[in-house]
Amino acid sequence: MKHVLIYAGLIFFCGASAFSQNKDWSKKNKSAAFPDNLFMQSIGTGESEEEAKNVALLNLAKNIEVKITGKQSYTSTENITGNTGIVTSNVEEQSQTSVSLELQGLRIEDTDYDKKKKRHYALAVLDRQIAGKAMQMDITDRDTRFKNYLEQAQMLHKQKSYSESIEKLMTCVSELRAIDRQLKKLRVVLPDKPFEAGVSKISDETKITAIIDQIAKDTQNGNLDIAAGVLTYKLYSKFAESYGSASVVIGHFNYKNSKMSSEFTAYLKDKIESEMGKITTMKIIGSRDIAAYLSSHGVKFDGTAQGLAAIANADATITGSYWDLDNDMEIKTQIIARHTGQSLGSANIKIPKSFVPESISFKPDNFSQIQNDLALLQDNTENQKLKIVVWTDKGDGGVYRDKDRMIVYLKSNIDCYVKLVYHDAGGNNILIFPNKFSAKNVQIKANTVYTVGGDDDASNFKFEIGPPFGTELIKAFASTKPIPDMDLTSIDEMDNGLFLIKKDTKSILKAFKESVLSESQGSFAEASVSLTSVKSASK
Repeated sequence: MKHVLIYAGLIFFCGASAFSQNKDWSKKNKSAAFPDNLFMQSIGTGESEEEAKNVALLNLAKNIEVKITGKQSYTSTENITGNTGIVTSNVEEQSQTSVSLELQGLRIEDTDYDKKKKRHYALAVLDRQIAGKAMQMDITDRDTRFKNYLEQAQMLHKQKSYSESIEKLMTCVSELRAIDRQLKKLRVVLPDKPFEAGVSKISDETKITAIIDQIAKDTQNGNLDIAAGVLTYKLYSKFAESYGSASVVIGHFNYKNSKMSSEFTAYLKDKIESEMGKITTMKIIGSRDIAAYLSSHGVKFDGTAQGLAAIANADATITGSYWDLDNDMEIKTQIIARHTGQSLGSANIKIPKSFVPESISFKPDNFSQIQNDLALLQDNTENQKLKIVVWTDKGDGGVYRDKDRMIVYLKSNIDCYVKLVYHDAGGNNILIFPNKFSAKNVQIKANTVYTVGGDDDASNFKFEIGPPFGTELIKAFASTKPIPDMDLTSIDEMDNGLFLIKKDTKSILKAFKESVLSESQGSFAEASVSLTSVKSASK
């Protein structure tokens, strides 16, 4: 009883000392009443008492984060504007540290006000014992869950219940990463090597990857769902190194090094989205959610991985490619951070083609023809003053299903006239702008984003995807001089107000170029964006 009274008196003395010395701590930026071996402390200032308290708490938590990482962490802002805006991948880094204030033993001990400076001060302290013991309890609970889930995953693997095993292994990774983050904080707040030696570490992840590798090798009992699960695990383990809980958006998966997709792209994305959706610590923003956001907000983006993450308000974008290797397919993926544009990690997997239904095509339809058309468009216009950029609402290589609405965007560096030609999977060249609903020669203004087929299209023109399906191109031809119309013998008006051009790409390019460059002081430019149209997903 005597011991308790002495201890209580000590606490009272510390509190009273802090209160009586408040002028000292606000001047010296530290209170002697809270020794470093027992407490961490921080001073915050602001125009209001509430602001000073918030700054003090944030600074203390940030101090822990900086001691762990050795550097500041950053957030960023994107240039997102209204109906005529564009999201770009040029992000502005700001030194706003993102930290967690979920620390037990963290409190505001005292406040002060300097009348002369008209500034409020707040003293935040963290009791090392209280915070440290709470962290140890959390680590112990997570360690128990990790070991239980690992045991269940091993049992399910032996039973060849691979999908269920992978789900358990995902949870194992999540718990391991959480343990690692808490251990890093514990080393700063209340170092305890004996405790740390008795809990699971990141090194234990080798036990998980050993099971995953065995699952990946068992092609006899595998399928694309299991392969997507293996790939998702590999992606998640990389992603979890940088984030605890976060959101991702699934970007494009293109054929080889091209910017072209196929029916397999849509099929694969659906599988990855489904597997990613099983991870409780991740929010998956799917393609349909993006389409709905674009439609409701009228926002445009530049087609980059960062731009896609920005409009989705996601932390990162998963993107990749796939390669045809005789009897196998190799899928290569990477995770692009929204704020930096840097790769957070990559993951690859090789699967037998037998995992994919025969009705799903791997190679983009009319691939060779599109390659030839792209080669035609990559000729000697680099020295021209005029530059034109064209993209769609799903970016270069985007996948559209039957009945999807497509929106095309244009932007030039100087005022110019434009014609847009849609080269469909059937080999047809269709003039989609100007169309029957628009003026014949519309001049677009420099550095302004123009929409064809969107809600803000002045002509109210709408473009809906339909058969034939396959790899397709949108080709933009621009000139500082008005581009003459095709002669009537070269075009047929279609039911939807568009015009079918009865010439091949080479002839169209030649006709446009000759008509423009024959004019004195005329400047000509061209650009293209690829896309893939596919049948609606079977239910």
